Amino acid sequence: MAEIDLFDEHHRTSGRDNFDVVFLTVSADFTVFPTNPKANEVEGDPCYPDLKSVPDGVNGVVVANHPGVAQQIVEECVELGINYVWFHSSIGLGSVTEEAVAYCQENNIKVIPAGCPMMFVEKVDFGHKCMRWFFGVTGKIPKEV
Repeated sequence: MAEIDLFDEHHRTSGRDNFDVVFLTVSADFTVFPTNPKANEVEGDPCYPDLKSVPDGVNGVVVANHPGVAQQIVEECVELGINYVWFHSSIGLGSVTEEAVAYCQENNIKVIPAGCPMMFVEKVDFGHKCMRWFFGVTGKIPKEV
């Protein structure tokens, strides 16, 4: 699994909050490869400039970036045969666009167009537990992929 653009000029400059998604995903028994064209490493781990550069490829992507790059990312996923995409979102803009979701669906990519993966990890902070509850009761969590 790769996480796209953990930090850039559109997000927090520290990258720490978005890196938490990677950290908790790793704790859920996934191997995670951070990708960002502006970084060589994240917390001591290698960071790759794009999905093509990840050794042996990946089968899934968590997109935690500005929605302006969503289409470019899903086009790269199609090119590389990546079949799973999760667009991170919380309160606010998020990483997704309707066009990117439609492109995924047209190309048989299973897509989750909302939510934060941290809401679904058992060992998670109180804030994400609250978001899971709130988005659940308001119908903002996808029922199927």
